Amino acid sequence: MLAQAHYSLGKEAHAILLHHCNNLRVRLETLTQASNPTRFYHGFQHTFLFVLKGEVFLKHGQEDMLLKMHQGTLLSKLNTTIATVLTPQVEICVITFFHEPNTVSESDFKKVSSGTVEALPERLGVTSWPLWRGKSGTVSINLYPAHYKESTYYHKSTEQFLLPLSGEPLEISTNMQTAKKLSESGLFIEKQTPKAFYNISDNSVAVLSIYTPHPEKGRVMLLSKATNQ
Repeated sequence: MLAQAHYSLGKEAHAILLHHCNNLRVRLETLTQASNPTRFYHGFQHTFLFVLKGEVFLKHGQEDMLLKMHQGTLLSKLNTTIATVLTPQVEICVITFFHEPNTVSESDFKKVSSGTVEALPERLGVTSWPLWRGKSGTVSINLYPAHYKESTYYHKSTEQFLLPLSGEPLEISTNMQTAKKLSESGLFIEKQTPKAFYNISDNSVAVLSIYTPHPEKGRVMLLSKATNQ
């Protein structure tokens, strides 16, 4: 994993490399109408684009779509995608999987959100909306109910990156340590790392969850308890 890097995309626009390893890269881009109203994306790898704030219009070939906050799409590998910023400022999370088999077709260029995919109930009242799933990983929106807490567990061969979307920050314990709030720059959790999530607020909390590779069935539970404040 590389340290987070900041670089300019023009006046008042920039990108932050939130995470980069052999099989996953997560980049946060802030674009403005004033400095770079148009941006080009080349989907040489399997790249999923997710809008955190604002609105952007995408076009590739003869297809186009409007993406609003918390909507995303898998970018085409067949053509360059042109993104036009429609609001004064846009924040985009660009997620790239490096080891996905080359199976992307034109039909994969479609808008996905919690309103277009089926919600999947998970443990202890958590709701998940799988936005994209491939052999190399998954991208989903997870909603944790108020006062949520769970036992410590780990995944044998799956890594996870989390980014806050709405509500009070989720609190996360790793390696049996005191839980800390999920920062705006996200958190990467390596495979076989003990972890536990807590929502101590009175409202639900939404996060963007990225797994690589796709989680194996089940999780390894630990008897010891993590500490949350």
